[in-house]
Amino acid sequence: MVGRRRRLPGTGVGRRLAVGLVLVVLAALLIVPVGRGIDVVRVAPGGDGPPGRVYVPVAASPGSSPGVVVAHGFAGSAALMHTWSLALAHAGFVVVAPDLPGHGTDMTAPPTDGVDGGSLAAAVLAAADRLRAIPAVDPDRIGLLGHSMGSGAVLDAAIGEPERFAAAVAVSPTDADVDPTTPRDLLLLAGANESRFVANATSLLERAGGTRGSPGDGDARALVVIPVVEHVSILFSRTAHDTSIAWLAAALDHVPTDEAPVGPLAGWALLAVGILVLWQALVVQAATPAAAPTLRSAPWVALPVGGVAATASLVIIVRSVDVAAITGLLVAGEVGLWFLMAGAVWLRFGVRPASPEVRDLGWAALATLTLVGLGATTTLAWAPWWLSGVRVAAAVVLSLLLLPYSVAAASLLHGRRGRRAVVAWLATSVAVLVTLGAAAVVVPGIGFLVLVLPLLPLVLGAVVAVGVGVDRPWASGVAGAVFVGWLLAMLFPLA
Repeated sequence: MVGRRRRLPGTGVGRRLAVGLVLVVLAALLIVPVGRGIDVVRVAPGGDGPPGRVYVPVAASPGSSPGVVVAHGFAGSAALMHTWSLALAHAGFVVVAPDLPGHGTDMTAPPTDGVDGGSLAAAVLAAADRLRAIPAVDPDRIGLLGHSMGSGAVLDAAIGEPERFAAAVAVSPTDADVDPTTPRDLLLLAGANESRFVANATSLLERAGGTRGSPGDGDARALVVIPVVEHVSILFSRTAHDTSIAWLAAALDHVPTDEAPVGPLAGWALLAVGILVLWQALVVQAATPAAAPTLRSAPWVALPVGGVAATASLVIIVRSVDVAAITGLLVAGEVGLWFLMAGAVWLRFGVRPASPEVRDLGWAALATLTLVGLGATTTLAWAPWWLSGVRVAAAVVLSLLLLPYSVAAASLLHGRRGRRAVVAWLATSVAVLVTLGAAAVVVPGIGFLVLVLPLLPLVLGAVVAVGVGVDRPWASGVAGAVFVGWLLAMLFPLA
C-alpha cells in the first residue's frame, strides 16, 4: 500500500511566499505602463482653484489638445476617477480632475458647502479655468464629465455657461435643469445594475428633447446603458470609458490617439492580494496565539441582533443629536455609532476575548502597519488615503467607535483556518450587510450607504486575512478598527 506523501516542513510557507512574490511582480507589470506617456501632476490644496490631479499627454503640442474636466461623485475624489482620467489622457485629452468641496484633499470648504450644488458647479468652473491655462489645451474645445453628484455639478456648469463647454457626459446622473438646447452635446451613461440612475438618465433625456443628432451638432442627445456594471463599477468599465471617449472626440473635433493599457485597478488588486499572501507567509508563522475567547450563549446570533438594535437606536439618536458635528464628516459618524452599538451587543452576548497581554501591543502595531500600508496602495488606483486636518481627528474617533465590533469579530475568528475562516467572514459580512443596509434605508441622511455597501465584504475580508493565524483578538481588533476607521475618515466628505 502506498502511503500518503508527507509534506516537508516549511513547504506551505514557501508556496505562499512564491505566490505572493509572483502577484507583486504581476501587479508591477500592470501598474507601471498605465501612466507611461502621461504627465500626472497632483495639485495641492491652497492654490488657485480646487486641489486634484492634472493629466497631460507628453506628446501634446501647444494649443493642440481638447480638454476635459472630470468630476467625481459623493464620497469620491479625483483619485477615484483616476482610471477614467487616464483613459481620456491616453486618447489625447488633457484632463483636470478636481477634488470637489469637502471631498478628497479639499479641506477649505465651509462646513455647509460640502454637498451644495452651487459650490460644486463653481469648483467645476474653476477647474475649467485651470484647464484652459494649460499650454497644450485648445481653449475652444473643452468638455465636461461627471459621475453621480459630479454629474449634477458638470451639468449645472454647462447649463449656466453653455458657451464655454462643447459637450457634457453625465455618468450615473442625478437631476439638472436640462432642456433641448442646453447643455451642448449631452451624453448620458448609466449602469444596467443601477436602475435608479437609469431612470434618472431616462428622465433627463426626455427633458433634453430625446435622442437625436450626432456629437458635434451642438444639440445632440443620447443615453447609453452600460451592461453588467452598477454605480461604482461603472467607473472602471472599459465600455463606459470608450463610449465617453468616442462622444467627446466627435464633439470636440478630435481623433483619439491611443488606447489606455489595462486599468490600474487590476494591478492594485493583485498587489493587495500579494501583500496579504506575503503577510501569511512571513509574519503569521511567528505568532503565539492568545488564550481562546469565551463563547457565550449566542455567538452567531448576537451580531445580527446587535445590528437590528443598532439600527433601531440610530433612528432615535439622529433625531436629537447632530452626529456629523461629532466627527466633522457626513455619514461616517452614523456608521461608526452603528458599529459601536452592534459590536457592544456582540461582545456582551456572543463572544468575549481573553484579557489583553503586553505582547498584543507589538502585534497590534505590526498588524496596523500592514493594514495601513495596504490602504496606502489605494493611491495607485482609486483613493487619496493619507489624511490631514479634521480627517485625522475623525479617524481617531471612528477607530474608537469601531473597536468593540472589531475585537468581537477577531475573537470569533480565533482558531479558524481555511474554510472555517471563510465561513466566519461570510456570516459576519451577511449580517452586517443586511442590518446596516436596513439602517441606510430607515435612518435619515445615510441612504448613500446602499450604493457602497457591496464593497464592505472586501474591506472586512482584508481585516480577516490579517487576523487569521495571528489569533490575538485584541491585536487584530485594534488593527481592524484603525483600518476601517481610517477608510471611513478618508472617504466621506466634510460635514
